[in-house]
Amino acid sequence: MEKQEATFVCEVSKPNQTAKWLCNGVEVNIASGRYEVKVDGTQHSLTIKNAEKSDQAQYTVVFADVTSAASLTVTGKFHSLMRIYTK
Repeated sequence: MEKQEATFVCEVSKPNQTAKWLCNGVEVNIASGRYEVKVDGTQHSLTIKNAEKSDQAQYTVVFADVTSAASLTVTGKFHSLMRIYTK
């Protein structure tokens, strides 16, 4: 739903891997304050704060040797929460 948080979660097999998050192929600007990235061992997450329709896109997490992607759809009444698992 617009103005709600949307979170992508990716779990990998090895802890403390370096991840890069992309939105439609462009690196997410974490410094903007609209996004929050967390790492907890093997679990990586990207949260979009106050999601807007303009946030609808394909989000990709990139590690050294693997990538995974999911799409976000934002509506006026509902928000999507996607869980991505990559081993």
